[in-house]
Amino acid sequence: MPSPRWLLKSVLALGSVGIALGVVEVTLRQFFPVRGMIYQLDDHYLYTHIPGSRKLTNPAGEDWPKVLVRINAAGRRGDESTLPGAAHRVVVYGDSFVSAEYTKDADTYVSQLERALNQRAAGTSVLNAGVTGYGVDQECLRIEDELAALKPDLVVVAIFAGNDYGDLLRDKLFRLDDAGQLTRNTPVIDEAVTRAFRVPFELSSIQIVRALQSEYQKWQERRRRDAAPAAAAAPVDRAALRLEHRRAEYENYVVNGDNNVREFFDDDYDADVSFEPDSASARYRVRLMGLVLERIHRAVQQSGAGLLFLIIPDKCDAGNTCKESDQRRRYPGYRPSGLTDTLESIVRAEGVAHVNLFDAFRGGDATLYHPIDGHWNAAGQLLAARLTADAITSAGLLRH
Repeated sequence: MPSPRWLLKSVLALGSVGIALGVVEVTLRQFFPVRGMIYQLDDHYLYTHIPGSRKLTNPAGEDWPKVLVRINAAGRRGDESTLPGAAHRVVVYGDSFVSAEYTKDADTYVSQLERALNQRAAGTSVLNAGVTGYGVDQECLRIEDELAALKPDLVVVAIFAGNDYGDLLRDKLFRLDDAGQLTRNTPVIDEAVTRAFRVPFELSSIQIVRALQSEYQKWQERRRRDAAPAAAAAPVDRAALRLEHRRAEYENYVVNGDNNVREFFDDDYDADVSFEPDSASARYRVRLMGLVLERIHRAVQQSGAGLLFLIIPDKCDAGNTCKESDQRRRYPGYRPSGLTDTLESIVRAEGVAHVNLFDAFRGGDATLYHPIDGHWNAAGQLLAARLTADAITSAGLLRH
């Protein structure tokens, strides 16, 4: 029969193990969260940041997660807002180019814009309202909901030409009515997406460790695969494949009335607008984009703030170095600047200040982007920030 002393030691040992596992659980969830844990589903915007959440990201092309992404209590990346006491208040809305999860806080476009503006207008605070995967539709709804409380002097809205036209059909938050006017739609989030969002919250600390190990093993396998000689295979016509997918999106949502939202983050290139700008699918997207940007303009005007649109080119268009670039030349309607030119014509018609980054980023793949990713590195974010600050200053958008 076990002695009382042995039982006491066993209880203390088990207690110590329990405390240790608890500490591991808290530590892992705080500093090593599984990908996706900074997002939660939302009835109005489809999804939002989880206030107070964190995750580690892997800067594309580098060895292992190094950037800790912190979501503050207000549900935005970075420190708590300093807008209330600032002499000049700026809010930047956008997608992954603005949230910049592969970039340290101090090097993001928003942080560098704040420093650049303070050299011109002391006391400027810039708030990061970017959310990875967001389209201008989600940004429009947030602008309408938030500006009364934030009271900014200036709103900057970043538009990514590469896939923001397509976000409008994938998100299904707006549509055109029979008269071709903008109307609000109520989409249904697919059950598969709902299940995927639940999984990270149901993981234990041990499962999180295993998930991290699995991700590391997948990364190693990708490294080995990339290093191995490529097997001979028929070339994939990625341009045609992307074009087919964009046509299917249009048919499913606009023609057939499919109201299910099946993807938030897999935002592929807007091949229809780029390759076949006169197609029904492209015309619908461009019309929808114009009306959403008009709605943003109206909401910002009503708030009393200034507005600047930042037009961001796709890396493939600006650098013309993607694998399918040669295939694109088969499409007579394609121009490298076509997507950004269309956006610029829309915002010019609205009479809104804007910056088109196409020329500045043309041919800058090696120096301005992550090596195997379409997002800006710190140098690209700095260039975009400086050009934005110059445009804000020249347009007098921060004058009282």
